[in-house]
Amino acid sequence: MTEKLTVILAIVMSVLTGITGCTSPSPLPQDLAPLRITECAPMPAPRMAAMAFSDDSCGYVFGGRKKPRSKFMNDFWKYSAQQDKWIELPVPPLEARSKGVAVRIGNYAYIGLGYAGFSHMDDQEMKHDFWRYDIASGEWKRLADYPSHACTTALCWACGETIYVACGYFSQASGESYAYDIDKDAWRRIADCPVVALCPTAVNDGERWFVGMGDQLGGSQMAEFFPETETWSEATTVSKKMRVFTLGIRSGKEMWIIGGRTVGGTLTTGYVHDEISIWLPDHNQLVTRGRLPNGMEQLIGFTIGNQTYVGLGNDMNEEPMDKMWRIER
Repeated sequence: MTEKLTVILAIVMSVLTGITGCTSPSPLPQDLAPLRITECAPMPAPRMAAMAFSDDSCGYVFGGRKKPRSKFMNDFWKYSAQQDKWIELPVPPLEARSKGVAVRIGNYAYIGLGYAGFSHMDDQEMKHDFWRYDIASGEWKRLADYPSHACTTALCWACGETIYVACGYFSQASGESYAYDIDKDAWRRIADCPVVALCPTAVNDGERWFVGMGDQLGGSQMAEFFPETETWSEATTVSKKMRVFTLGIRSGKEMWIIGGRTVGGTLTTGYVHDEISIWLPDHNQLVTRGRLPNGMEQLIGFTIGNQTYVGLGNDMNEEPMDKMWRIER
């Protein structure tokens, strides 16, 4: 009788799971191979808060700045992974800036936004322009300007042929979110992100997209973005500590959040992180995957094949860095 009851209960639970869609979260990773971290050729021109993207063989870095709120840059560099070498490219038609966005779709990269000035409350210092870069020909084309005032520290990602930009800053943190339609060369407002934070990050694994971290009341939160409906989940608290200027980057099917600064008494005090953390949404946890040789914030990253490259940014004393590291899983 007991054996029959066990079978019946198992069948009932299976049916209920199918009806409700409830499943147990995947187990925490226990058997991940250690990361192999190799120092690469240094960047000839150190910088923080630059924009970066990659194609199948090279990484590209544009702009940034040499000092906090000063010495903005508009030079353009290519990093050859095969040669472990930096190559300076012709100066683009974009004005100097930092904290902009960049993303690649196919043979084109899309770059823009950011700011260049001493205040985050002056729209004249914000950069609304948005450009397409033809990687093969090197040609630039200006596209429709970004319609929001919140142009600095914005987040950018692509889902298919649509580019999304969200959570920029202008006088205060904003959850404003926009979609850019490539075919129409047009922006449209979508649902606001529930995470309203200063200097958050975005990360995805190609199937799920998340925005979070940053400086926000109550600690660090994360929210999931659903591209099919262009809506968001509710924000969930990940940590009581606020962590700004992190790098969110995909490595294979892993979602990494790297570096950043724990907010202290002011925005520019506190611990600078060296952790390479995996974001595990099913557990609402960040788990340390490895560590960089140095703590850094406002760093850049790109992926070439199955190798991830991260670096530049600034150290705890806000000095720009020229180091780059190759991370292999």
